[in-house]
Amino acid sequence: MFDQALDELVTKTGAQLAIFCDYEGESIGYAPRSGDGYEVRLAGAQVAAMTHALQDLTKANGEGERISLACTTES
Repeated sequence: MFDQALDELVTKTGAQLAIFCDYEGESIGYAPRSGDGYEVRLAGAQVAAMTHALQDLTKANGEGERISLACTTES
């Protein structure tokens, strides 16, 4: 279910990968433009760890519980 939506996202945006993770960084669905899923899952887990840390920081400062994080490059 998620894989199809993520495939469409990668195709429409030209992204190199897309991943949907749970709160612990485990992949629920992913779509790489090329290569195997290992690198995508690894990248997703790293971003999830940063997102979790930022979420804890915002909660500690009395801000909202949800944040959004996007990683982009020039290419």
